[in-house]
Amino acid sequence: MDQMEQFGFIPNGGRIYYLNRSQPPLFVHMLDKYVKATNDTDILERALPLAESELQWWAKNRTIPVTSSYTSKSYNMSRYAVVNSAPRPESYFVDYETATGANLTEQQRSDLYAELASGAESGNILIRLGNFDTDAVSHVIRLGLQQPMAQGSFGWWKLD
Repeated sequence: MDQMEQFGFIPNGGRIYYLNRSQPPLFVHMLDKYVKATNDTDILERALPLAESELQWWAKNRTIPVTSSYTSKSYNMSRYAVVNSAPRPESYFVDYETATGANLTEQQRSDLYAELASGAESGNILIRLGNFDTDAVSHVIRLGLQQPMAQGSFGWWKLD
């Protein structure tokens, strides 16, 4: 809870370079399970505002509007989307080698770095696939379009 008070969310790790990545927004679910297991309702005084803070952080930083092409209805969708334009510090060489091994524009390279960080934020394990051509790298760049499907189910969990 200390990190939530300091940053407004739970960072993806304990190092400073993880401050642009979040853990999935599961704190409210963990809190629910904790209170049910311990009957410690005193924790709620501190924890409930933090749960709200985490959800607000996700609404501001990881939520976009989407419109159904079938119904024209608009919805808000949370997704993993790290703002990043450089190799991840923990995988610098691999990311750099991947991006420079393909024929990419500077913008495509930045997009690739953001997608690699977003994949890491999601918990998906990314592996080095060898020498990329432009088509293979553009497939990785589109990872962000797939991230909402796995993450979106978290919001639908029922609290008993």
